[in-house]
Amino acid sequence: MTKYLPYMLKKISNCKHESLRFRIHLVRTAANLFRIARISKWTINRIRREEKNIKACDHGSRQVVVSKITNAIIRLKFRQGPLRTVSDAQLFLRFLGYNISKLSVKRHCRKLDFESGTKESKNFISCISQKKRRKWYRDKPSHTIEGWKSIIFSNEKNMNAMSADSIH
Repeated sequence: MTKYLPYMLKKISNCKHESLRFRIHLVRTAANLFRIARISKWTINRIRREEKNIKACDHGSRQVVVSKITNAIIRLKFRQGPLRTVSDAQLFLRFLGYNISKLSVKRHCRKLDFESGTKESKNFISCISQKKRRKWYRDKPSHTIEGWKSIIFSNEKNMNAMSADSIH
């Protein structure tokens, strides 16, 4: 357990507070700031959080208005393929000069009838069937590569035996 030193318990002065704000941008870790300024890590992290809240421009600000022409371009790029995710759309809008968050871009894409989400893979065969296949393959270790090819591609049952058993 660390001991609290007297300088940790004191309220820091405005001058020290301003110098710490300046140093936060130059020095990365709280431990280095602690060595330089002799202020507790908790105070350093609290001031960092205050700084981040000051710089957050998208929360509670005016809604970003995207023009109809830009909407048409985004739709076209989504359909043709250069834009695939919300992050791509955000980078494209930021390139055009719109200061917009990822959440706002997601909402905007929903308005344009483009839903975004993670793609889940579905098992092509059940776990029981996979276990049966593995057991069957373990029982026949003497097959050559040509023998395996003839077994795998002989009919639909054995078709997907050696590849990933999932459909995206």
